[in-house]
Amino acid sequence: MFAFLSRLVPKTIAGQLIAAILILSLVPAIALTVSMFRMAADSLAETARDHLRTVAESKGREVEAYARERLTMATGLARSAGLAQTSDMLSAGDTKLLDTRRSEMAIASESMGHPELLLFAADGRLLLRTDTGRGPIPAFNAGGNADPRLARSFENARTLLMPEISDFSNGFGTTEPEAYVFTPLLGADGRLAGVLALQLDRGPIDRAFEDHSGLGRTGEVVVGTAGAGTDSGERLRVVNRLRHGDTSGGVPFATRGREVNPLVEAVQGGRGDGEFRDYRDKQVLASWNYLPSFRWGLVLKQDADEALALVFRQRALALALLGLTA
Repeated sequence: MFAFLSRLVPKTIAGQLIAAILILSLVPAIALTVSMFRMAADSLAETARDHLRTVAESKGREVEAYARERLTMATGLARSAGLAQTSDMLSAGDTKLLDTRRSEMAIASESMGHPELLLFAADGRLLLRTDTGRGPIPAFNAGGNADPRLARSFENARTLLMPEISDFSNGFGTTEPEAYVFTPLLGADGRLAGVLALQLDRGPIDRAFEDHSGLGRTGEVVVGTAGAGTDSGERLRVVNRLRHGDTSGGVPFATRGREVNPLVEAVQGGRGDGEFRDYRDKQVLASWNYLPSFRWGLVLKQDADEALALVFRQRALALALLGLTA
């Protein structure tokens, strides 16, 4: 081996000088090439992360805009003439106009895009619901055994006099979990006359989360809400349909070697981005943020080998060029 290498070394001083000059000029060229490829790779990786951040923030704004629209429309309906009087009338046991009022409210709620309307007395008794095909529901007053997720939003609307979107629940006898916009009804004298609950049409929300435009073959949205053990990061409840699988077994992100779980952090109001292993044990690029109207955490992720495909190809090209140069 050494004999072979010795034959490559020029015998003359001039040849040796030329060889030395070539070697000295080649080293900076290789270093410059490596540096340029590394900078380009970092730039491509940052572009991929920026893309995920942009899409995640866009979906968050879309869902929050829908929530604000629903809250505004529910407040406008609650202030319309007749609802507070209807609540007072039904609370007093006067049901002569019950069917007429139910028909009117059904038309009003459906025209606004709400599948169902419920009217509660200030003390939590159900006075009217437009969908008579659904069974009775527990009252929100003492001993009513109402779903705590719905009861919390009812109580907030009643005491804070502000509209609120509830968590998704089957507490009103629906076959699928549904959310409701709870809005206080105030009489002409400012007195609380009752609470209005409008079922939220979740179609626009599902369409936003299931739109994978710009996310390639592997991009996916994971939306979670607080569940048992959330404070310790053990378990969350995923509220959307996933593109790749089921996460009913727990939090859909591994936290190996890291203290921060993106879905837990998002549910707790945080935002950020990074690389993690997801519920499929795939390395993913992820960006996450918080949706305050629903108290949800949103994580948008894409498999790293797809999101960083250009980086990997450029790395392979750089190695090939270095091999040719050497």
